[in-house]
Amino acid sequence: MQQPPKLPLKILRFFCAEHRLEEIEGDLFEEFQDQVQAYGYRKARRLYYWTVIRSFRSYLFDYQSNSTHPLSFITMIRHYLKTSLRGMLKHKSFTAINILGLSLGLAYFMILSLFITDVILKDNFIPNRAKIYRLEVLKPLDFTDKYEARTHPDFAVILNRNYPQIENYLRINALNENMTITVKRGDKKEFYKQRGLEADTSFFSFFPFQLIDGNQKEVLSEPHSIIVTESMAAKLFGEEDPIGKIVYLPIREGANYTVTGVLKDIKENSSIEFDYLVPNYSPYDIASGAYSPSANYLMLTSGTDIKQLITGFNNTIKEAGAAKRLQNLNYRLTEFEEVKFDTEATDDVVQTMSKSTVILFTIVAFLILILALFNYMNLTAARALQKGQEAGIRKIIGAGRGSFIFQFLTESLIFCTISMLVSLLVLEVSLPYFESILGNPLHFDYKSSLPFFLVYFGLIILLALLSALYPALVVSRFRFSEFLKGKAMSSTKGNMLRKGLVVFQFSISIILTLGTVMVQKQLRYIQNETLTYNPEQILIVERSISSNLDDFKKSLKDIPEISISSLTSSPPGGENLYASGPIAGLDIRGYYHQVDGDYINMLKLEITEGESFDGNSTSDIDQGVIINETLANIIRSKNPMNLEDPLSGKYSFLAIPTKIRGVVKDFHLGSFHNEIQPMALFYHDFAGSSGARVMIKVSTTDISETLNKIETKWNEFIPNSKFGVEFMDAKFDQLYTAETRLANIFNLFTGVALFISCLGLLGLIGFITESKTKEVGIRKVMGASVGQILFLFTGQVYKLILLACLVGVPAAYWLINRWLDNFAYKTNFSFGLALLVMVSMFALTSLTIIIKSVKAATHNPVDALRSE
Repeated sequence: MQQPPKLPLKILRFFCAEHRLEEIEGDLFEEFQDQVQAYGYRKARRLYYWTVIRSFRSYLFDYQSNSTHPLSFITMIRHYLKTSLRGMLKHKSFTAINILGLSLGLAYFMILSLFITDVILKDNFIPNRAKIYRLEVLKPLDFTDKYEARTHPDFAVILNRNYPQIENYLRINALNENMTITVKRGDKKEFYKQRGLEADTSFFSFFPFQLIDGNQKEVLSEPHSIIVTESMAAKLFGEEDPIGKIVYLPIREGANYTVTGVLKDIKENSSIEFDYLVPNYSPYDIASGAYSPSANYLMLTSGTDIKQLITGFNNTIKEAGAAKRLQNLNYRLTEFEEVKFDTEATDDVVQTMSKSTVILFTIVAFLILILALFNYMNLTAARALQKGQEAGIRKIIGAGRGSFIFQFLTESLIFCTISMLVSLLVLEVSLPYFESILGNPLHFDYKSSLPFFLVYFGLIILLALLSALYPALVVSRFRFSEFLKGKAMSSTKGNMLRKGLVVFQFSISIILTLGTVMVQKQLRYIQNETLTYNPEQILIVERSISSNLDDFKKSLKDIPEISISSLTSSPPGGENLYASGPIAGLDIRGYYHQVDGDYINMLKLEITEGESFDGNSTSDIDQGVIINETLANIIRSKNPMNLEDPLSGKYSFLAIPTKIRGVVKDFHLGSFHNEIQPMALFYHDFAGSSGARVMIKVSTTDISETLNKIETKWNEFIPNSKFGVEFMDAKFDQLYTAETRLANIFNLFTGVALFISCLGLLGLIGFITESKTKEVGIRKVMGASVGQILFLFTGQVYKLILLACLVGVPAAYWLINRWLDNFAYKTNFSFGLALLVMVSMFALTSLTIIIKSVKAATHNPVDALRSE
């Protein structure tokens, strides 16, 4: 008797139910023997394969409940899937709330994750970035403990010469503001305002930006050479070859620059951004007390002991013959990876972002995710207790915790998978809005990143497991009798945790809401409550170098919409100054500003002592200086000349003994993050060739027509410079871009957190109303009103919201005061606003309760009691 082949029989035994197997095998064996006699053994073997395949029918998979067959697991999964999908379709509101809350949480967690990933991956194209350090100096003339990122340009040269641990050095500067590049096209000139850098020839050794045209070693060798980016070259010269073309830059008294190289456009994830690059200009050696500061970057050998290296810097600088004011300095070296997070010691070359902002966004991302997860767990546990009869029957036939966990895990996977797909849609819709808030696009392409999706899918599985564990453990703790008697719904098991989750959700919402309100309050304080003038009415024309600036200013009197104008080196709204250095011989550092006779009147500054400048005078020196109150108080306290009136003496300002003409009340030229510095205002008539900005106070009724008139005058007197203008309030806004972004982001995520928290509250109220259905029926039969029934529900929830307020408000108070410490001038935490937020929370809670519980309060009590 011939035996059939073993392989098809093994496949059949794997899939077939045990109680069907013997009958099927017998029939197949008999048919095989018949085919051997009819067709021979070889053909019978081939036919046997086909017969086994044709024998597969659905009844073969009819596994019994006590079956140990491997595919009984598949049947169980199929059962769980079917049960879960039926439950989702039956309870549509529960399904919608769960998916919506989880989707929003996942979507906004992903958005913030993309931002954080973008920050982490910034500059990852620089291979030697771990070896690059920036030299920073704390100068003895400074009266603060802040290090400076820009210092004497000869420091790097001398240190490189004396320390073998320093492989190379780079001196680099951002050209103060976006410079105007001028290109001649026939008889016409075209102006382009672009961001530029000046750097040593070692630039490409530090930062591997790719040259499309030109030699790295030669492109910056000539003093008036310029490298432009690919897109900048197209803008300036179109399709023409840019090499050898001439452009005009208003730096170093103005000069023609020859294009010697074209650079591939800057990588999107670079913290160093520029449109053109010119050679570094360092006319001062270490012996010079006056110098143009520069950012000094050093490339160190691997394994260098940084502390040991810094120890000898002072002696090295002294031995090199440094000027007296450059001796006895404190040094530090900051890693390049940390430079992009240093918002205090900035060099304007590297675009910085506060590390605290990144940490804050990380915390908010996880809080949003945790809120969504807690919301889902709460709703799922409440719904699980409502399915008491099913759970009780399953427990009585032997189902253990593992069974419940597996069932809830299946349901959670379905919910999480659907939520993941919805979250990707929400992400695509919300991402452009988030990028507009940030002011920059996110460069990390998550769609093409397999690791990102693997991490995301792993997160989904983890969330499904965590969210399934809690409701499964809650349900499995009840006995069957408790489900039959209806005690499961009214039991206090899991109650504390469920209420704790609600308190946590609303505590976070209160913190975020108060944070949003206080950020907006601080911004209003900065913008509206501290300035003596209205920045919305003052225009600032871009800096220009010309001998006709004073004539241009005088011509503005012909425009009736202009009430006053002023020429200055230092308009408010930015770090603009004429010079900085020792002031009044007091071993302190101060700031010098050039102003004309109308500066003080235009800004409505208050002269507290002495008098203002005489606009009709033609002598700058005879005018003396006007100092601010901060400097006046320092002079009085130190009184270096031992005078009865310390302000009556002549003090050294810019190395010239000068009398103090008056004292002006402290006012802000820059950011409110910093304290007002000692400053001196110098009178300057701007009649000769000089650089200045023009401030113009205008009537804003027809601003476009006024701007046209001003531009006409500009082109008449200063035709070689581009006319660029912005309102002063816009310049101030740029100083607080980070705070404005933070406020907008808080607005967005506070709204999301509140919405998710309300969804969780909605689910909790739904659970309470269903668990008290019979109690409500009895109360109504006994004469209770709708209001009394609603109070039954609100009383419990109000206690939770009150507890959330007691937790959230103190936490918000501490966190907000920590943030306000970043400002030298700040508003105070408002407990009135905190009370308003608390009242709003109660109002929002009341609205949520009414939406869910009014149906239970107005329901016919007979229906509730009929099932008793």
